[in-house]
Amino acid sequence: ILNASTKWTVSSAVLATLLWKRDESVSWCVVGSILNAFNCKVLKKLISAPRPDGALKVDPGMPSSHGCSLGFLSTYTALDQFHLAGPAVSWSLGLGGIFLSSLRVVLGFHTAAQVAVGHAIGCASAYAWRIWGEATVLPLVRENSGYRITLYIVTAVAFAAFAFRVLR
Repeated sequence: ILNASTKWTVSSAVLATLLWKRDESVSWCVVGSILNAFNCKVLKKLISAPRPDGALKVDPGMPSSHGCSLGFLSTYTALDQFHLAGPAVSWSLGLGGIFLSSLRVVLGFHTAAQVAVGHAIGCASAYAWRIWGEATVLPLVRENSGYRITLYIVTAVAFAAFAFRVLR
């Protein structure tokens, strides 16, 4: 039940945050998270490494998609909250992402290497996406309502496409 609920819990939390905050920073994070998930799926097909013996799924396991997504979201949120809530909260968010990712190994869905690589890709992607956004994209979006509307439309389309893919 833990495995089946993870994607719904994380997706619901992201959607709730998006609807609650309704700002360009959260939209930027959501778009980055979805691109990160897509990138992970492409890498998974290219690498095509098997999951561990006894895993319930038969698709490739390297890198772990859950690890990649949890790495991205926990790192992005930790970076975002560092100055707002302090280092303790930031570290807790990062460590929480590591803990949740590690459950994939405990449950037998991935090897430790598959989860570690996925999580590392997610962390690196979040760091780069946030730095790029804060340095170049978000200042433009905050100054120009046309760019802001475009970001919101891209976010809605990306989220809808992600939801469609998850639901099918």
